[in-house]
This record gives sequence, C-alpha cells and structure tokens, in this order.
Amino acid sequence: MSKMSEEQTKHELMAEAHRKYVKATEKARLEYVAAKKRINPELFRPSPEKQEKTIQDLEAKVKKLEKKLKEGSN
Repeated sequence: MSKMSEEQTKHELMAEAHRKYVKATEKARLEYVAAKKRINPELFRPSPEKQEKTIQDLEAKVKKLEKKLKEGSN
C-alpha cells in the first residue's frame, strides 16, 4: 500500500469516526433537552411579556387575513 493511500485510509477512518461521534452526541443532546423539558416545563415557557407580544402579533395577523378575506369575497 502506498504512503498516499494509507494516509487517505486513515483520514477516511477518522472522518467516519467523527461523523458517528457527532451523530451520537447530537442524539444524546436532543434526549437530554427533551427530558429536561418533561422534568421542568416551566423553564421552557416564554416570559409573560413575550407571550403577550406573540398574542398581539397573531391577533394582528388574524385581522389582516380577515380583512383580506372580506375584500376578496366582495
């Protein structure tokens, strides 16, 4: 086996090992976050101010869509 192909093989093996590591780490992270959300759901709720802003934004969108629907039916 030539020096170049040996180096390439080593590189490919390391790359594959790294891909597996990243995949396993990401899976574990997602499981951790899901468990944390189940145990402490209050940590993941938006603040009351953010909730109010979201409600206002959604109400504004609904009004726009209702207006557009009214104009479209005329």
